[in-house]
Amino acid sequence: MDGLSPLPFPRRRAPFRGARRGGDSTAVRLSDLALSNGARFTYTYDFGDNWVHEIVVKNVYIVTPLEEEDERLLPKLYGGERAGPPEDCGGPCSYTEMLQSLRDPHHPEHGDYRLWAGVYDPERFDLWMARNHLTLAAAWGAI
Repeated sequence: MDGLSPLPFPRRRAPFRGARRGGDSTAVRLSDLALSNGARFTYTYDFGDNWVHEIVVKNVYIVTPLEEEDERLLPKLYGGERAGPPEDCGGPCSYTEMLQSLRDPHHPEHGDYRLWAGVYDPERFDLWMARNHLTLAAAWGAI
């Protein structure tokens, strides 16, 4: 799937057994997944709009915790492709419609989408921002 970033997560703990729709999103952490090179898993963001992402692990590196008493191993993002969709743009079908109208200045909804999306560029990947989001996820205990 376009727009996904290969993330190198450390290998830890038992294999992931699955989560239930509508369950506690904090019940499973990335560190709970026994990930190795080439591992794949799916992640669904916003069950209402059904954004399903396939994550592919490109490399796994051995890392040292930041502090001796801290067992958490943090992932590091090395790159990615494309921007994620703007928040509240609807599901994949609505996003595709938005992209089509943004590309075509003669599209009847071009002006409305341009006004709403601002300077949104679907081809731009912001590594700095993605790393910050990953750091926040770690701080919130999601990793």
